[in-house]
Amino acid sequence: MIDETRDGNKAPDGGLFLLSAVPENWLDEGQVIELRDMPTAYGLVSVRVKSRLASKKEVRFSFSLKKPATVSLKKVYLRLANSGKLKPIAPLDSGDVRQDAFTLQFNFSGVMDKTIHFEQAKE
Repeated sequence: MIDETRDGNKAPDGGLFLLSAVPENWLDEGQVIELRDMPTAYGLVSVRVKSRLASKKEVRFSFSLKKPATVSLKKVYLRLANSGKLKPIAPLDSGDVRQDAFTLQFNFSGVMDKTIHFEQAKE
């Protein structure tokens, strides 16, 4: 559910992949995915995702980082599987956006709440 990115020496390099192994049906309308106080090199990570893909084409995403470690968290990669039917619309502060994932770039310790909007993917 949470994977740390690593450098050539296998040390944490500032990135986390969230929900990379979540099956598509976990994002059906109204479903909630919640992880609490998961230990990482960056501190304790909590994630909450609530799907409103069918009704509003959006997902509510909450992220918190407690007890930050000496390694600084710089990027969070969030993957939301949807068989290519929808694609995320880039939030204003996001970096890379792909069909099933996007990157949030930041350097903080605290809480982030975002609504991620989607649009129909072009065939």
